[in-house]
Amino acid sequence: MVIKELRDVTYEIGERKLFTIKELQIRTNERIGLIGRNGSGKTTLLELISGKRNIQTGEMIGSPS
Repeated sequence: MVIKELRDVTYEIGERKLFTIKELQIRTNERIGLIGRNGSGKTTLLELISGKRNIQTGEMIGSPS
């Protein structure tokens, strides 16, 4: 079962685009790992998924964790 879904999400800080996500689904009992350089947006993405930050563009389906 899908518990969280992100569609066409982009996130920018100033003029710097951290990431663009066309589609991301998180399902019950999945384990997810994030790998990337410092400052690439890993923590920001987790904060978006958890509801600590607001999505700038796109949509998130599912209640905050």
